[in-house]
Amino acid sequence: MAGQLKTLGRLQEFQEIEAQNAAGIFRQALALCSDFGVCSQRAVALMFDIKVQSGGIKSWVKPQILSDFEPLEQSGSDDTPLEVARLRIIATRSAASANPKWAADVQNRKLAIANGGGTVHGNLYDLEAQYGITLNSAFS
Repeated sequence: MAGQLKTLGRLQEFQEIEAQNAAGIFRQALALCSDFGVCSQRAVALMFDIKVQSGGIKSWVKPQILSDFEPLEQSGSDDTPLEVARLRIIATRSAASANPKWAADVQNRKLAIANGGGTVHGNLYDLEAQYGITLNSAFS
């Protein structure tokens, strides 16, 4: 079966279908960024991951996230960029809404994206060094 899937993945027609599907998810990820006032490449990566893994952010989670953002606007107490602080909240709240059996794993993965790196399933990731995904704006 794995060989058949690899063969299918090598077909130009199949690759075009996958690219079209990914482009649609990418547009939805950009819309989520707009909804939550985040704009970095890392934000788009997180939102894309949320769309693929969870189908999006559940409607009842959005108000929780926005409520968690409020103290950030007022405090500015540490050296964490506002964008990263927001991404951590989105990652944590999104993961908390996952199936409890997988919530810790989902949170670990999402926080690795929010933080720009981490260990996921035993593999160390640095999003900027390995993939060029930074806190630079994805909209410029």
